[in-house]
Amino acid sequence: MRITLIDPHAFSGFYMYNRNRKYNLHGYYIEFIKKYRPSIYITKAREYFSVRKFFKEINEKIDEFKVFYTPLSKRSLYSQTDVLIFMNGGVYSDLSLFKKFNGIKFYHIMDSQYLARELNEFLAHAGVDYLFGYNSYDKHSEFVRLMYPSFQDRIIGIPFGFAPVWKVETPFEERRHKALLSGTMETFQAVRNSDYYSAVADYFRFFSSKYNSMHEIRYTIDRDIPTYSHYVDSKILHWPKKDNFIEDVIGEFNKYKFFINDESLLNFCPIRTYEGIAAGCVMLAHEATCYNEWGFKDNQNCIMFNKIEEIPEKVEYYLKNERSLEKIQKNGFEYVKTNYNHVAIAKMLYNRIKGLYSE
Repeated sequence: MRITLIDPHAFSGFYMYNRNRKYNLHGYYIEFIKKYRPSIYITKAREYFSVRKFFKEINEKIDEFKVFYTPLSKRSLYSQTDVLIFMNGGVYSDLSLFKKFNGIKFYHIMDSQYLARELNEFLAHAGVDYLFGYNSYDKHSEFVRLMYPSFQDRIIGIPFGFAPVWKVETPFEERRHKALLSGTMETFQAVRNSDYYSAVADYFRFFSSKYNSMHEIRYTIDRDIPTYSHYVDSKILHWPKKDNFIEDVIGEFNKYKFFINDESLLNFCPIRTYEGIAAGCVMLAHEATCYNEWGFKDNQNCIMFNKIEEIPEKVEYYLKNERSLEKIQKNGFEYVKTNYNHVAIAKMLYNRIKGLYSE
């Protein structure tokens, strides 16, 4: 099975990896390259030096990989590739690259809401076979089922994963007896007035009449924080006034025994799922189907709530039952570290591709 990756340096994981290794967003992609040695397709000649820099950053030599250059090498690419993978999201500029390729084609749609209708049209015309997402979106999201009707049962979940640079720095017993609420708050009103509204108009129309924000759980708790302040500290960044970036989010997690996760209206497990657990926190999460896909279970490796109003009761109960809480914390940490480390996810990804290619 001959795999080719398109512009691997442009995957957002590299930029986060390069900026600060504590924010290793998609480290499994690096492990995939190291372990399975795919070919590389560079779409623009001027990107060659960026690709070289990327390989240097991950301690690999690009000369040890087969590299195709556009546009002269397309014929070689087609004849020497069985599986073509684009992981960078958005609408790719060269439709013909996919359309003329007769092998199996995979395409990562990232969060799924950006340019959804336009992207679906591109994917259909390009003849893409399977999509990647942070969960199997077609199993969990009504919005995705509506926007990507051709890909029912053809969306493959890839979790963000457990990065080894995320450390437990503070003993559990020394942490605050509260839950951390973090992340960015983008209200639909702010989105409607923003420059990027046109890129998310479909998801805006789908959700905005019923909800205040894509992160409705986050929005509601932060709005009503006086009610929850004895149990929750809100470190929400209100966009566009503040950027979507906490300088040391791992250090922030290390201050707390719990963190509140938010799968958003799109219903997928965000990177916070793995960051918080890797930093030694216990995850407080809504009973959403996306957690089932990755094996998160109430009172075993996390704590689930059905309604936001249950959070104070849950926190209070487990603080009074410290042994149960410590057991959940240890189980959660070991579960994520064992099953969703980047090497394990790279293997998961390869085996899914191989299985589909072999059918």
